[in-house]
Amino acid sequence: MTDWIFQGFTASIRGAGTAAYDPKLLLALIFYGYSTGVFSSRKIEAATYDSVAFRFIAGNQHPDHDTIAGFRKRFLGKIKG
Repeated sequence: MTDWIFQGFTASIRGAGTAAYDPKLLLALIFYGYSTGVFSSRKIEAATYDSVAFRFIAGNQHPDHDTIAGFRKRFLGKIKG
């Protein structure tokens, strides 16, 4: 993917608290989840432990369901676009 697609996602992330997950990773998890019929952020999180495909996309990281849901809610307009 080209980086210009992700400019809107990375520009609004501040560097406070713990290290943030890469927006590309979260977006890829959401897109792959949608394409395979997994819509729940809790199920996406669980799939990063159980599914080889999700685990590969996540780079063996396991974002919390709150992180996935918050990302989806925050960038819903950009995701639809």
